[in-house]
Amino acid sequence: MPEEATFTEKLAALNPARLAAELVGTFILTAVFIRLINNTNYGLIVIALTISALVMIGRVHLNPAITFARWILRKIDGVKAATFIVAQVLGAVLAFFTLTGINNAGFDYKAAIKSGVMKAGVTEQGLEKWAQQYGGIDTIAKQLGITKEAPKLYQYSALAEGKEWVAMLGEMTGAIVLGLGAGYAYDRKKKHQKVAKGLVIGLCWLAGLVISTSNASNTILNPAVASTMGVFGWGSTNAFLWPVLVYVLSTVVGTTIGILIYHMLSDRIKSDDCDCQD
Repeated sequence: MPEEATFTEKLAALNPARLAAELVGTFILTAVFIRLINNTNYGLIVIALTISALVMIGRVHLNPAITFARWILRKIDGVKAATFIVAQVLGAVLAFFTLTGINNAGFDYKAAIKSGVMKAGVTEQGLEKWAQQYGGIDTIAKQLGITKEAPKLYQYSALAEGKEWVAMLGEMTGAIVLGLGAGYAYDRKKKHQKVAKGLVIGLCWLAGLVISTSNASNTILNPAVASTMGVFGWGSTNAFLWPVLVYVLSTVVGTTIGILIYHMLSDRIKSDDCDCQD
């Protein structure tokens, strides 16, 4: 799309299928993230492979930080960037509400209590008698820490008070690693490279997450996904401002720096003649 094109022309040139791919892809990624982020055995690997597969299939961004960074670097126009980000955030929010609905609908209060007391050695047949002896089902539930509301989909740590700057540094560091992968993945047009592009972006996300996660915070490296993880508090200015600085601004800045570094190094390497001696 030429720079002199009007807003209306840019809007008309948008590909609805591409927007749908961003929405559906971010929906899938967010759902997998919510389900597996607390799984210490294989969760991160599955999330990384999900990113790789989605990028291979649709050449999607799935990440407002990548989209915004590519707009800053004039790789895509502002209209396309804005609509991509809206689609990504909408996909993430839809995933959150869908999984929340499934989680709440599938929760069985009495079954949860039964499972808890059976772990304590009480048989299912003796549950009612045991409940009467100890004050009823609700009293037992309180002792077990079970409420009538479904348990949360995930457990995600809040920013450590006084260590917010550490979280900012960590998120930015991880985003730089992600940006290096994004620089490689999204500027290659050849279709036969789609497997390499997908693997690079997925593995760079995984590497960035592993490198940057600390006791001060959990790294996310995706503002759309972060919007569903309960990191943005509304009780005070600090509870909202710091998460925005960490999970939005730091991610965008870090991703932009990473893409810039990739292009600088790539251009230098391409222009460097072989200086090997015979």
